[in-house]
Amino acid sequence: MGANITVTSSREHLIYTLEVAQSCVKDALPMLTGMVSQQSFRPWELGDSLHRMEYELTSLAEQPDKRVIESLHYAAFREGGLGRSLYAPMFQLTEFSPDLLRGFVNRNITPDRVSVSAVGVQMDDLKAAVAKMSLQDGGAKDAASPYMGGEIREASEDLLAYTVLTGEGASASGDDLWAFAVLEQLLGAGPQIRWASNVTNNRLNAQLTKKTQDPFHAQSFNVNYSDCGLFGVSAVTVPENSELVIKTVMEQLNELASKPLDAPALQSAKNRVKSVVAFQAECAGDSAENRAVDLLISGKVKSLSDMTTSIDTVNAESIQKAAQKVLNGKLTMSSVGEIHNVPYVDQLK
Repeated sequence: MGANITVTSSREHLIYTLEVAQSCVKDALPMLTGMVSQQSFRPWELGDSLHRMEYELTSLAEQPDKRVIESLHYAAFREGGLGRSLYAPMFQLTEFSPDLLRGFVNRNITPDRVSVSAVGVQMDDLKAAVAKMSLQDGGAKDAASPYMGGEIREASEDLLAYTVLTGEGASASGDDLWAFAVLEQLLGAGPQIRWASNVTNNRLNAQLTKKTQDPFHAQSFNVNYSDCGLFGVSAVTVPENSELVIKTVMEQLNELASKPLDAPALQSAKNRVKSVVAFQAECAGDSAENRAVDLLISGKVKSLSDMTTSIDTVNAESIQKAAQKVLNGKLTMSSVGEIHNVPYVDQLK
């Protein structure tokens, strides 16, 4: 049998994914369901994993692009669930034990907190495999993670400045979800085609290329969680241009919040959002994972036609309201590296 099983985690979800030839589905499904519902934590396997975790944490010190995202979430949500890091602190590695992991599974992997989605699998086969799963009732109840806003600055020996500036965005089930998705494309989400220009449809980069010849990277930052979301811009710059980039971000957001968008630019951005969701629907793995997450968040699956219809309802007014929501609320900023020229968040309004 040829199969691939992967486990990925985010701030809200733990996702088990099985990829297997259709002729082997019946044999492979029990392996997947067994991994989820009958987990065993052997001390020697845990010891091997701790060595890998120690290596990952050591490597994190050399990855400012990841550290800036972790700091951003802590600044935005503080002690809420979404503010907790994806990485365990080094001093806690010795506290992991089979009993601790077993307790986590029993609290979090329960019938009311699990969804199953499949592509290319017969429903009867899927039902038979799921029926054999043994999950305990009485799972943990998630506390809400309200958006708080704030700032974290980490000066380090990195030669560049890594900065993420955000405000409150849309939740995964919010009415303004697609307005923020379109705003993401308008501000600059990066090219959809390899080697394509990152200036033509990127307002932010178009303005920055007029102001500096130094290298930089800047694009929209948009994440949507069940409670709320974050929307803004992530940037990597030479230290001398940090203030220029951040102030240009604020200029573009203010322009989008105050001036009605012309119809051609709006339609172009909506078309790019449609292409993103269509490409995701083409990939069986992405489609299955997205459906499973939709079920957990809203209890229903969003079809491609439903999503494109919702995208079509976005208008110039909803774009302005989305930009105003970011600017009128508390801002959150995280910066790592050579940050002496990065302005403080309270200097941006």
